Formats: sequence, structure tokens, C-alpha cells
Amino acid sequence: MYLITNRHLTPDLDTYLSVIEDAVSSGVKNVIVREKDMDDLEFKDLYLDIVKRVSVLPRAKDGVNLIINNKVEAFRSLQADGLQLSFGKFIEMVESGERFEEFSVEKNKILGLSIHSVDEVNKLIEVLKEIGPVVEYITVSHIFSTDCKKGLVPKGIEFIKEVKEVLEQRYKECATDAKSEIKTETEIKTKAKTKVVGKEKRKIKIIALGGIIPTNVSELENEANDYAVMSTVMKSKNVRKTILDYNASSVG
Repeated sequence: MYLITNRHLTPDLDTYLSVIEDAVSSGVKNVIVREKDMDDLEFKDLYLDIVKRVSVLPRAKDGVNLIINNKVEAFRSLQADGLQLSFGKFIEMVESGERFEEFSVEKNKILGLSIHSVDEVNKLIEVLKEIGPVVEYITVSHIFSTDCKKGLVPKGIEFIKEVKEVLEQRYKECATDAKSEIKTETEIKTKAKTKVVGKEKRKIKIIALGGIIPTNVSELENEANDYAVMSTVMKSKNVRKTILDYNASSVG
């Protein structure tokens, strides 16, 4: 499970931090800090508050990734674990000359992208042919009906299948030599791993997003590598129980 934060779904800062703390204590290893309406100064203060609460938890010793959503300068100045970008912002940065070198496999930083169409996946592959295997995961949305996307028809499991098929068929095009070879998560699970000179194969994960609740999470089995949630956890009065409900039939 990836937890996407939203402080507007909690009554106050302490509750917000407690939700994140309980989620990490319950086994969530990836927290996407997504407070889009904050300026960078406010955001940095909030991020440091999260670090203080999370870093002392026993679960943090097993590895917890704090991923900053769309705030590139904050990501770099805070030396955060990861950065998630909208696909549009990613393309804009590439076109301005950005090569995302800090996300090479050796540097151990996480880059995630928000994907909303198969066309974007195809364009992503073309870009990665030029800049290399910098993307660790993509979120695909929205899969089920959700209040966050009222009035919009959900894309459903079929969308995940289409994205997965394109990745499995076309990602090999990005491997122009052994050092830039890319593998999808599915391929790695189904094929014996081999050594690559200079780099390990990057696992490209498909993260399902949108309307995912404990009663439908099992539908993602064998399709997505993991899933992301926001409101069901951020609004929960009992975060540990909510996550246990997800884990009872989850893919990640």
C-alpha cells in the first residue's frame, strides 16, 4: 500500500501526523506527501514534522519512503526519498533539459509518475529511450468510482491490463545496451534474474489508484503490483484496523 496524504481530510495537524504514524506502524512503507496547496516553506515544515514522527518508529528501521508530490525544489533541498510528478510536469522538465540523474538505479532515489492514459505510457517509453531507466513506478488512475473524481467514468481493471500489456511489449525498446536494461515487475517475478554489468534491472511497478477500498482491492490481484489510497485511511478513526482490512485481501 502507498498512502497519499491530504491534511484537509483530518481535523487538525496532530490527527494528520497520527494517521501517518499509525499507517507506518501498520506496515505502510511508502507515503506520498501530497499537499498541493501549500507553498514550499510551509510544506518543508510539514515534511520535517512527518519525519520527526515517523523516524522514531520501530517500523522505520525496515525502511519507509517519504515521497514528495510535484514539489521538485522541496524534494531536492530536503533530500527526500522520492518524488512523484504529474506526467505533464515530467515531460515539461524533460523538454527543458532535465535528465533526472539522481534517480539512476545506483543513487537509490524513487521517481514515480501519474499516468492517466495508454498514450502517456507510450510517450513515456519514447522519453525513457533517451534519458534511461529513471522511473521506478507509475500510478494509474482512476480505477474505481471515487468522490475525488465525481462525474468521471472510472477506467476499471481493463485500463491496468492495457498499461501492463504496453509496458511488457515495449519496455524492452528502452534497453539499448546492458547498462540501461529495464524490466517490469511482472517480468522479474516470472523470469530468473540475471546480472547486468553496471546496474541492476529496475523494477517498474504499476500502482493502481482511485476508489480502492477493502472490498474491491482483491480485484487488483495479478494485475497491479500495488495500490495507493488516500481518503479511506486519512479519514479513518482506526487506521490500524482499516489497514488490516486492506491487508486481508490486498496485492501489496
